[in-house]
Amino acid sequence: MRNPLRIRQGISRGHPSEKHDDVNPEKASPARPAEGAVVEPAYLGTDTSDVDPRRVLLKMDLHLIPMLALLYLLSFLDRGNIGNAKIEGLVESLNMTGPQYNWTLTVFFFTYCVCEVPSNLLLKRLRPSIWLPSIMVAWGTVMTLMGIVQDFKGLLIARLFLGVTEAGLYPGVAYYITMWYCRTEAQFRQAMFFSAASVAGAFSGLLAYGIAVSDPGVD
Repeated sequence: MRNPLRIRQGISRGHPSEKHDDVNPEKASPARPAEGAVVEPAYLGTDTSDVDPRRVLLKMDLHLIPMLALLYLLSFLDRGNIGNAKIEGLVESLNMTGPQYNWTLTVFFFTYCVCEVPSNLLLKRLRPSIWLPSIMVAWGTVMTLMGIVQDFKGLLIARLFLGVTEAGLYPGVAYYITMWYCRTEAQFRQAMFFSAASVAGAFSGLLAYGIAVSDPGVD
């Protein structure tokens, strides 16, 4: 297959044997830019004088930050609710010891740390609109299956997979924000996104209490 770039270069240069005496200057192709010159895309010449940058930035904030913060809030609730489950009798129900419970807390971060970089590599290969909702559905499935575990081994495996599925959210969203905002704008948006973790910590206990009170089978 011929290389289109080389074909275009050959056309622009012209063959040495061709005669150009009868070429109309008005119909001639535009001259090629000098070597090393910066060629600006056509859209950079668009008139944007009537566009208010603050309104555009506000529109981006309203469309992106609340949804991303909600994702991180749900993620933080899922990883931290095991402490509330212990208060409601998790250790006794699964016949676990204290060290076994500590292992279920720790193994989450093993897979969480290992899978962060591969997850961002997949994010670059796929679109964020596909990858981020996909891992959200994945960790929601893991959390649903965690409710049917019967022993320590089942809970340990579920926590391992939870670390795999949640690993891509925080670094993925951090990278995603840099695709939309400038360096000076991204810092504040990163802080707004990360503040969802504090909100999750504030309401996780209330949510656990409400679930425990509504379930007649929980003492």
